[in-house]
Amino acid sequence: MFHICNELFIVVTRVCVCMLLRWCCCVTVGVIVQIPLTMDEMIDSTVEQFNELLSKYQLSDAQNQLIRDIRRRGKNKLAAQNCRKRKLEVIQTVEDEVRQTSHLIDIRVLSVG
Repeated sequence: MFHICNELFIVVTRVCVCMLLRWCCCVTVGVIVQIPLTMDEMIDSTVEQFNELLSKYQLSDAQNQLIRDIRRRGKNKLAAQNCRKRKLEVIQTVEDEVRQTSHLIDIRVLSVG
């Protein structure tokens, strides 16, 4: 991948497109695709902002498809991260409640006995 003039040039192979050395998306195209949007613009924008960004450029079908694929995978990655965080928070909350309940049971047993 080349990063020139704030535009992404992505070499697309049959196996994988590696972008910014931290993110990978699988596609089955064999061309070099020039994408005039940054990763943040593609992933972090609202649907309205995203569609407005796309309308500013004359994009080929391959570019359009790749941009939408990158956006979908990026959004999915963020959703998965948030899901894992929520899961850990729920586990922590349940563990705290178990500890508190166990402590209350110990206090009641001691006060009765």
